[in-house]
Amino acid sequence: MKRVALVLILLILTTSAFVWHKMGEGSNEIVIDVSNLCPSNLTITSYLESSTTFEYSSFVEMLFFENGTIRANETLTLKNVGNVSIGRVAISYLYPAIKIRTLKLRNAKLISASVSQGKDVIYLTFEPLKGKTAEITLDYEFNWKNTLPSGLGFFGALINQSLIDKEETILTSMYFPFVALKGTKTNNALILKLPIDWWGFVVDSSSYTPWKFVNSEVSTNQRILHFEQENRSFPLILIGRFDRFAKTLSLREKSVNLTVYMPLNEREKGETVLLQVEDIVEIFSRWYGIYPYDSLNVVISRLIRPHSGLNVGGSFVLVSAGGYDGWLLSHEISHSWFEAYVDLGRMSESLATFSAMAYVLTRSEDVPFDFLDFSENISMKQNISLASAYRASLSQREMYPIVYRKGGFVFRSLQFVLGNETFFKGLRQVVNECHYISCGVSRIQEIFENVSNQDLDWFFDEWFYSARVPDYKVKNLTIVQNNGKCLLTFEVVDESNFTIPLEIKVETDKGSTVKRIWIEREARVSIECEGNPVTVILDPCDWIINKNTEYQISGVKIVIE
Repeated sequence: MKRVALVLILLILTTSAFVWHKMGEGSNEIVIDVSNLCPSNLTITSYLESSTTFEYSSFVEMLFFENGTIRANETLTLKNVGNVSIGRVAISYLYPAIKIRTLKLRNAKLISASVSQGKDVIYLTFEPLKGKTAEITLDYEFNWKNTLPSGLGFFGALINQSLIDKEETILTSMYFPFVALKGTKTNNALILKLPIDWWGFVVDSSSYTPWKFVNSEVSTNQRILHFEQENRSFPLILIGRFDRFAKTLSLREKSVNLTVYMPLNEREKGETVLLQVEDIVEIFSRWYGIYPYDSLNVVISRLIRPHSGLNVGGSFVLVSAGGYDGWLLSHEISHSWFEAYVDLGRMSESLATFSAMAYVLTRSEDVPFDFLDFSENISMKQNISLASAYRASLSQREMYPIVYRKGGFVFRSLQFVLGNETFFKGLRQVVNECHYISCGVSRIQEIFENVSNQDLDWFFDEWFYSARVPDYKVKNLTIVQNNGKCLLTFEVVDESNFTIPLEIKVETDKGSTVKRIWIEREARVSIECEGNPVTVILDPCDWIINKNTEYQISGVKIVIE
């Protein structure tokens, strides 16, 4: 009897070492001392098998300090919807980087609590009180300035891992305790309490869509941001010191809130970038249809690799502070139509590259030197058709020349073939139709055929289903002078046997003349001009990908652009 009594006393003492009960009227709260939990050999999957099922929601409040410390409080509200009374929860976290300050269980009877051998998983077994909704509250702390960003998933390819920016970071799932239990998560709420000159942005880690921004308020030396999401995925949280520039853009029947966030050391460029974002959205709304969302947030980030960017869910654009020119901004903003609103797979990247080409050509101050020649040359580095590249398993390095650069150029060629009015009418129809259905190359062809009333088999066969490009040669050039005018006659032969319209420009010592012809493998051309011919240029405006070369015939310079 004495031995039994002694064992009971020891059990009571052991239990009291890691739990503290606080009883109140109609409530029950248990505080668990995580540092004193006994180790166990449990595994999460087997541990949860015999648990009841819950419907649950999560509320997280994070307080950020200037020194990088974050103190967080997460409350899980658990409604028992299962057939058994016992619940089991496993809480895993990054030990010892994350310090658990307190763990509380409310409105439930604690049956057991233990910790894994590595001290990075807490196991709780409990019985919810009848008529009560159980709650688990976890207070924890960590410092993001002591670690490099990791666990970034797709974002990892965009992050400059060598940069440790003490005024900006991305917090990933590794910084959040993961609560494993049986059931369905119905809602996520997140409140960020930041220093007054900091801002925060929240993205879903699985769908890469922005969390719903609920509201913002400012208190003494603190900015409070409230976000919500209706699934169980972890958030990715970007925080940093930014200046904010905002305006409302009116687009006929709707208004769009535009906001640009600039690093503090580049705040003087904020108004200029905001005006450029406004210009891009206005132009694309004319080309593709009204901007599909109510807001657009553009963050100029010091963390992103130079000349890189990402459109998240259509209304959130993240671009590098190292090279956010008109090309990059227009490329990423176009994804609000082609990818976020209309998912065309890899073809969305072709249309985004086309959009960047077309936009910078409308703004001469933004045109990079020889950028069309660069696109033309790089697009011939992979011997694969566009249609195949859209389907094939390719690395980003393999995909870029074809899907991005060649794809963008091919849509530019289609614009040349159809003319601006018909071409952009076709793209608006793509946006309207393909928002509701999946569209591949064949459906895109049908849409452009319908709006143009043309058979476009020849174009799509050559440019989407073939890896070849035109290879033009000028032959048999003759010059006849008559009354101060010059008649230039020559043959154009395409050794790749393409059918395509082609512009030809003749430059003389008195001016220039441009003529548009159709070439089906070969064509005979006659151009009358003033003065003596100096140069003949094929495709002078770079509408078509072709093999570039220069040579002379009969003293006339031949340039294939």
